[in-house]
Amino acid sequence: MISLCMIVKDEKDNLERCLKSAEGIADEIIIVDTGSTDSTVEIAKKYTNKVYFYRWINDFSAARNFSLSKANGDWILILDGDDEVPSKHKEDIRELTKDTSVDVYSFNTLNFTNENDTQNLIYNLNPRLFQNKFGYKYEGAVHNQLLSVIKRVNPNFVMKIAAIDIFHYGYLQTNVIKKHKRERNMSILHSQLEENPKDTFALFNMGNEYYALNNSKEAFDYYLKAHKTTEPGMGFYPKLIIRMLLCCKELKLYDDIYKFAAKALNYYPKFTDLYYVRGFINYFLGKPTAAVSDLEKALELGDPLPNLAYFKGAGTYKSVELLCKIHFDYEDYENCLKYCIELFKYPYVSNFETIKMLVYSLYKLYAPKEEIQKAIKIVLNNSEEKGFIFASNLLIAVKDFNLALEYINKGFEDLASKDLDENLKKDLMNNLQYYKGICEFSLKDYKKSIQTLMNINKQKFTDASTPYLLLSGLFTENENIVKFAISNDKCKGKVYKALNDILNGHKPEILAEDEKESLKYEGIIYSILENLLDVEKNNEFEKALSLLDLIKSSDSLLRLGKLYYKYGKYELCKKELFSSISLKNVTDKSTLRVLSNLWPEES
Repeated sequence: MISLCMIVKDEKDNLERCLKSAEGIADEIIIVDTGSTDSTVEIAKKYTNKVYFYRWINDFSAARNFSLSKANGDWILILDGDDEVPSKHKEDIRELTKDTSVDVYSFNTLNFTNENDTQNLIYNLNPRLFQNKFGYKYEGAVHNQLLSVIKRVNPNFVMKIAAIDIFHYGYLQTNVIKKHKRERNMSILHSQLEENPKDTFALFNMGNEYYALNNSKEAFDYYLKAHKTTEPGMGFYPKLIIRMLLCCKELKLYDDIYKFAAKALNYYPKFTDLYYVRGFINYFLGKPTAAVSDLEKALELGDPLPNLAYFKGAGTYKSVELLCKIHFDYEDYENCLKYCIELFKYPYVSNFETIKMLVYSLYKLYAPKEEIQKAIKIVLNNSEEKGFIFASNLLIAVKDFNLALEYINKGFEDLASKDLDENLKKDLMNNLQYYKGICEFSLKDYKKSIQTLMNINKQKFTDASTPYLLLSGLFTENENIVKFAISNDKCKGKVYKALNDILNGHKPEILAEDEKESLKYEGIIYSILENLLDVEKNNEFEKALSLLDLIKSSDSLLRLGKLYYKYGKYELCKKELFSSISLKNVTDKSTLRVLSNLWPEES
């Protein structure tokens, strides 16, 4: 017989999901309410008549032990109100209770931390199912401990890790804020640390509270205190080390990262997640060789033992995903292609960016058109009505405008044949029309581009079309189109007027005299410069560079150097980047990456 024991407070948004997921597992459900002011109790009574009330005394273990005192089952199952049991594990949990030689089973708790990202999960290993024996109870006011108590009562107890997942929604930001979890936990932990300032587990948990508040400095101070008295064999040590490394990254304590990592790997040589984290940090620090070495080691080790798990996918798709990006950034397209293909084994994480890197790598490796079309087919098969829009966008990004036009025309035919909401269909048609106009512009058919773009009747695409209309109007001497583009938008219009003045030999007006105001215009200017390079209008490009004299920007040389690099003008790129570094002392990580690609043997 299994008794499900829960303590709850104000869980109306979660409890029904939890109790439904537990149906068919427990023979008895015991719910202890610690002071709900919402409909939690009413929801609980729909599933059990064993609902009890317990006055909250700032002690989770006391409340948890009260729930255990009401249990009649041979086994206790522990769930929180914001947990969920995946349906595939229901029968597995009941099956575990047949082995009475085991005292405690620990399950994987998969913590959701972002409402919009169901793949970015943090692992915890928690005792969830244990025999209902005398003395088996909890201690610890916040993060209550069970195993240490059982070990004192029964030094020969048997604990096993079961391949059972429990979803936990309590760390979603909306839940944390709504239930004031941080304030509550920190208040209790402060009291514990006043009683015992060297309570290692309390120090670790206080660090976790500050970490959750993005206060890396306070978090690291508590983690460091905990680390000084923590042995590597302690259960929470692996998570402590991961958190310390992440704090060190934020605090720029880079030497400490390698010191703490080396110590942990000496004790846990198969610590997959640590290799992944150090690989990620090495990439962040501009050390691609070290990053690749760490990430390949993480893949070699694969998924870690449950007690070493922190990130879901560190030994599989997360490392593959990062390897794709590193090889792409450093222009190793063969390896980028290899890892992109590997990432498609995980369809729930491979996305548009993956396909973009894949297609770009294929072009750089001069792959035949058939191979590129195979990659595009992945987009079409996974994007429903937007497939041809994504495909066209992808091909425009890699500047294959002829092939993009082929897919745009197929997209028009596909949409015409689909039974869609009329407004949605118009929106998608306008999107394709916009992409068609870009392709025609880039293929230097300026008159056709004007005709296509002027037929768009959706404001967002009309606004996006103005730089192409302006340049097409200038190249075809169509004054009406030039005037239309200039009048269409305040900031863009001022830049467009300045360009028109420059190309016609007139003195332009200053656009902005301070850096903050200049930000409004900088992106528009670089967009024009890029469009001019796309259509090889070199004379116009040289003249348009004087637009940069009409604003004030400390990173103009940097951005210009990167633009030259993108278009293969490497000598000009070097000149601008070195000027930025030597004259203005302005650089960034992507600049160092560009220089590394230009002189790989020296980097």
